[in-house]
Amino acid sequence: MKKIILPILLFLTIIILPSVLAADCGGAVQCACGDKLTSSQDMWYDLQGCPNLGLKIKDNNIMLNCNGHVIEGDGFGGGSGVFVGMTAVQKSNIQVKNCKIKDFFIGIDVLYTVDRVNLENNTLINNSIGINVDDINFLNVSNNFIMTSPLSVDDAMILCHSCTNAAFFSNTFNYGNGLDVWQMKLMTSNNLTIFDNNFSNGGNATSLFEVTNSTIRNNNFDNSSFNEGYLIYLHRNSDSNSIYDNTLTNSKVGFFLDNSKFNNIYNNNFLGNNFGIYLDGYSTKNRISENLFENNNLGIDLSDSQNNLVWLNKFIGNVQSAVEDNMHRTNYWNFSNIGNYWDDFESNPGFPNYYEIPGTGTEKDYSPVWNFSSAPNSPGQPIGPTNGINLETYNFTTNTTDPEGDNIYYQWDWGNGNYSGWEGPFNSGANINYDY
Repeated sequence: MKKIILPILLFLTIIILPSVLAADCGGAVQCACGDKLTSSQDMWYDLQGCPNLGLKIKDNNIMLNCNGHVIEGDGFGGGSGVFVGMTAVQKSNIQVKNCKIKDFFIGIDVLYTVDRVNLENNTLINNSIGINVDDINFLNVSNNFIMTSPLSVDDAMILCHSCTNAAFFSNTFNYGNGLDVWQMKLMTSNNLTIFDNNFSNGGNATSLFEVTNSTIRNNNFDNSSFNEGYLIYLHRNSDSNSIYDNTLTNSKVGFFLDNSKFNNIYNNNFLGNNFGIYLDGYSTKNRISENLFENNNLGIDLSDSQNNLVWLNKFIGNVQSAVEDNMHRTNYWNFSNIGNYWDDFESNPGFPNYYEIPGTGTEKDYSPVWNFSSAPNSPGQPIGPTNGINLETYNFTTNTTDPEGDNIYYQWDWGNGNYSGWEGPFNSGANINYDY
């Protein structure tokens, strides 16, 4: 009997040995790979060789400050460096900052009804996706350096799905292999602000899919390493967005708009692209004004769009300034008596009466601008109430001056996709009033 009992006891002893489980950590308690951070922590150590997960955050009011320390995967590119969310209770007030996260599939992964997240001053390198965010309200992504290696067109340095009230600013994107992937991909989201970012050395920069009431401003897009890709791509009902004060250089397409409407594209510089702006998919009722198109192969292509308004733009040194076809002949190339400046006007068939838009269409700029003097100074912040009652009317006042003393036209942008008509002319320096 003893000969039978001994192997059975040995076998039982082996199968009941405890396994190593993830633990809680935070505060003064050092974390190990896969641990759950249950209280805020300023790290004083590195996490290296994590086989699947660096740290997970599933509680409210947690701040992870890595203080420049590393959270590193095991080199096989799996799992997440920092994982936030994925429990039945909504999470709120999460901060991840000053971390260096590398060698995971996703650097920072934020999922499922997380509210008020701040991702700041992180370095994310050699991950397939730098930051992945899904279903979030109030997100700030700022001052991060992201140099990842997306594996396919479905990946990106930043992926954001169902994001509301999110701001992406002062981030640096650097992607050096030129494949057909995206640096930033934003989907089914609204009220986004994308500003002061630097996009460089990538196949494609920013894709917005079903994104509304958002702003892209003061970003630098430079694809001079590859001269390919799309710098800003709005598609599939990405409506009522404002795109202004950006510089877009050396790419296949600077700004591509597909099946979208009511967007306001103004005061951007399109330099050295194959196409400066390309409108496709019956994009309609968009406003394109005060942009500089210089040294592009083609400034604007409106061949597959209609009812768009193009005025007060400068076309300088392009191989061809503009084109449209004969299928959609209802684009407008001047607003009232203000058209565009065309440096090739004198060689155009319509000279000196109008500028005939090249292509198989019949549209014309009936009020081409002979020369551009210095532009008016930017108006001051309007004076008026900052809060109000719905359906009540309030009065606002502003003014500006023109260097040459010329008369000025004003347009009011209310920041919600609504714009006034052009009001004027007004004398330089005169106060103007508007009721809204």
